[in-house]
Amino acid sequence: MPPDLVVVNPPRRGLGPDLSSWLERSGIPHLIYSSCFPGTLVEDLRRMRSYQIRAAKLVDMFPHTSHVECVVLMSRAD
Repeated sequence: MPPDLVVVNPPRRGLGPDLSSWLERSGIPHLIYSSCFPGTLVEDLRRMRSYQIRAAKLVDMFPHTSHVECVVLMSRAD
């Protein structure tokens, strides 16, 4: 039985094709993705088309720097 929710916080290179494809096939209904690099976040989201973005928020984890985290709540659209 798959979990109801998975939280991922990958390095700047993102989840990559293997893990994002596995999540796509997994049947897990909800996913929270915390990303420090929007480019790889977009690449990973394109691989997980069965998920729909429910909410997204920028979080300033490192004040006085240009770095922010993007936290995205996703749920399966099916």
